[in-house]
Amino acid sequence: MSIRTKVFQNMYQDSVFLMQLSAHISRLDGIEQGSVVMGTCPNLAQLRDVGLNYGCKAGPNDLVIAVRGEIAVCDVALGIAEERMSSKPEVVQVVAILFSNTSFYRRTKAER
Repeated sequence: MSIRTKVFQNMYQDSVFLMQLSAHISRLDGIEQGSVVMGTCPNLAQLRDVGLNYGCKAGPNDLVIAVRGEIAVCDVALGIAEERMSSKPEVVQVVAILFSNTSFYRRTKAER
């Protein structure tokens, strides 16, 4: 088993997204445990408590991905997590486009 961590400085993501991403990478075959969290002191302590943090340097505005499992799968999990983080804004844009086509949006815009 291997432990891999990656820190993204000054990258905020909301907690719901981080929990969903943690669950996704944890379900990969070959991953024993995975977590994606903001680098706050309590989160780093939790990673340390479950054996996923051995001196990871991150601050509260940093995002931390930590996985334990087979070496090759850990690298894949880090890649998947990074890809999902960079693709999230596209989902928001699609939702915004869909919302802008609703009658509710057009009605409230006309009232302004």
